[in-house]
Amino acid sequence: MQRFPPIPQQYTIMRLYAVSPMAFSDSTNDEVVTSSDDQEENELVEQPWFHGPLNPKIAFNRLLNSGSFLVTSDEHDQSLFYLFMKWNGRCFCIDIPFNPITKNYTLGSVARNNFVDLINFYITNQLPVRDDIGAILFSPVVVPRSDNMNESKVYSSLHGAAPKESRV
Repeated sequence: MQRFPPIPQQYTIMRLYAVSPMAFSDSTNDEVVTSSDDQEENELVEQPWFHGPLNPKIAFNRLLNSGSFLVTSDEHDQSLFYLFMKWNGRCFCIDIPFNPITKNYTLGSVARNNFVDLINFYITNQLPVRDDIGAILFSPVVVPRSDNMNESKVYSSLHGAAPKESRV
C-alpha cells in the first residue's frame, strides 16, 4: 500500500460534496424544478428578516439587541446564505450551507429542504441555532425602507464604534 506524505498544516480541507452525474444531464423535469425554485425565491424575498445581498459591515450595524437577527445572501452567489445575529453583546455571522446531494440547508443540527422553513423552525421553537453560541432568534431585523444612506458612517457617528464581530 502506497503512503502519501502528510498534508501541510497551512492547508485546510473545505466542504466537499460528491455530485451525481445525473445532476448535469438534460432532464425533462427542468420546468418543474424551475417553477419550484421560483416559488421558494419569492417566498424568501417576502420574509421581513431577509435583506438580500448586503455588505457584512452594514448587516452587523443593523443588529441592535441581543436576539436580533437578519439573513443575507452572497453578493456573487445568490444560493449562499448567512445568518447575522447578536447575542450577549457579540455579533455573529454563520454560514448556512446547502448540500446538493440531500438538497437541504443546514443550521445547527437541523436540516430542511426549504430555506424559509429552516429559519422559521428556529424562530418558532426558540432553540439555539448553535450549541457553542447558545443564541436564539428572537427579533427579526426588518429591511429598512431606504437603503440609500451610508449606514456604516451613521452607526459610527451615533454610537462611537462598530459592534464586535465574530465569524463562525
